[in-house]
Amino acid sequence: MKRVQIQDPLEYQSVVIGIATHERIWKLCFELNQCLELALTVNEQQELPPDNEAIEENQSLFRMSPDRSKRDVFYQDLISISGQEFFLHYPPQKRLLPEIQTFAYFLHIRFEKTNTPDLAGILSSINALDLVVSAIDISHVKNIKSLFL
Repeated sequence: MKRVQIQDPLEYQSVVIGIATHERIWKLCFELNQCLELALTVNEQQELPPDNEAIEENQSLFRMSPDRSKRDVFYQDLISISGQEFFLHYPPQKRLLPEIQTFAYFLHIRFEKTNTPDLAGILSSINALDLVVSAIDISHVKNIKSLFL
């Protein structure tokens, strides 16, 4: 019997960039829109939009509340770059790992396997902004997903 493996063409991968700054999120969002040619806009809802089961498991990763109210607010851009989605979030205030305590915001990039972003270029552009102290890829941090549960 021959086994056939079906691959979902819409499988997503993701990268998380920690951004250290003292500016407010709306100002950072404006600057990111300018330097990365994005269209990040505010989205006020309880969950990120689902795209597949693997991502749905990780949706709680980025549920954050900037004003500490019950409503979640984050900035998103789903249309500027085909096959890539950008989300800008506040970090959770509880259970922060020492490795990420210095970051004020997280830029989460989801992308199709066939459309990998230029991470070095994105980091270089973000770090060139005057209002950003530092931007680092923190996707490798152990148990980063458990932070937001």
